[in-house]
Amino acid sequence: EATFAKQLADKLYKMAHAGEYNDLVLIADPQTLGQVRGSLHHEVSTRLRREIPKTLTNSSVSDIEQQLE
Repeated sequence: EATFAKQLADKLYKMAHAGEYNDLVLIADPQTLGQVRGSLHHEVSTRLRREIPKTLTNSSVSDIEQQLE
């Protein structure tokens, strides 16, 4: 999980630096979310609008959309 969190944080940084997004919502299980949060670059953190500590594996798209409301 730690490797995944670091890889995700690196990818989010590259995307933010390239201007690929302005606003970010992170949804992950609480443990992973904590690991990702600790690895985020400032450029990503300033775009982070919301964190949802929830496991949504095997959830439908509509279930995930409801979490964003």
